[in-house]
Amino acid sequence: MSRLTLSVLVLTRNRAAPLLRCLDSIARQSLEAHEVIVLDDASDQLRVSDVLRDADVRHMRVLRSDVPLGIAGGRNQLLREAAGDVCFVIDDDAYIDEPNCLERLMQILERSPNTAIVAARIVDHRFPEPRLLVPFSKRQRRRFPRLVNEAQKVSYFLGGGHAIRRDVFAKTGGYHEDFVFGEEELDLSYRIIQSGFDIFYAPDVVVHHAPMPSVLRSQARPQSELFYHVRNRLFLAKQFLPAAYIAPYLAIWMSRHAFAAVRNGALSAFLRGVTSGLHALGRHARTPLSDQALAYLRQNHGRLWF
Repeated sequence: MSRLTLSVLVLTRNRAAPLLRCLDSIARQSLEAHEVIVLDDASDQLRVSDVLRDADVRHMRVLRSDVPLGIAGGRNQLLREAAGDVCFVIDDDAYIDEPNCLERLMQILERSPNTAIVAARIVDHRFPEPRLLVPFSKRQRRRFPRLVNEAQKVSYFLGGGHAIRRDVFAKTGGYHEDFVFGEEELDLSYRIIQSGFDIFYAPDVVVHHAPMPSVLRSQARPQSELFYHVRNRLFLAKQFLPAAYIAPYLAIWMSRHAFAAVRNGALSAFLRGVTSGLHALGRHARTPLSDQALAYLRQNHGRLWF
């Protein structure tokens, strides 16, 4: 059997030092990628091509968008440019410590042709004590602490470091670019599962994430994050959930976001998100999850009530 080829994709904006650390970790992997593509998402504080002039990364291309594409749009652009059978997408403020991570990812995908995405074990370094970002709820982790150490099918992934088959990206339409910020991975997860593919969690593929302030925050619009979370949750409920789940799902999530809005003085962002979400509901035909997709979610730690 011929081996799958790998493209490594990095979206960046105004982050020189984290980007160099990320690319250095890719260069030290035992598996050499077919190509490494860096997309400069309209940086206005530096020229990424100049920053990377002396970077020791083989087969690297640097692209630039003159208008900000955002996370979803930028990832879609990278995936359209990629030539590899598999694309490993990693945030510019993330990095890999162990040299065999990419090799392990490829082995999983070569053994499992129905696996569309491999989700990494992401270590979040924002806090004094690092925390795990993994595709299990807090309640599931409390009940079954060993979950985070077991390789298994899951119902969604976190985007800071993940591998995706390029043909599945093309088949499912990629990331929903209207989302801009938040829940874009959950939306894509639903569509991948709906199409009959699996998502696999690989705890021995560890990505370290030291998140920098988001583009929204760097533009002095922190309330915009809440706006998008509210709007996107409304969209997800209407688009994918069976009717019986919509009311409790929205009651829980809107209550949580309303509480955050009051606590942070962002009530206007919450209300704008609700208004925008309601206006958007009529623009897309509902595609409720099939019985097969619902069965997959129930068997693989999926959540439907919230």
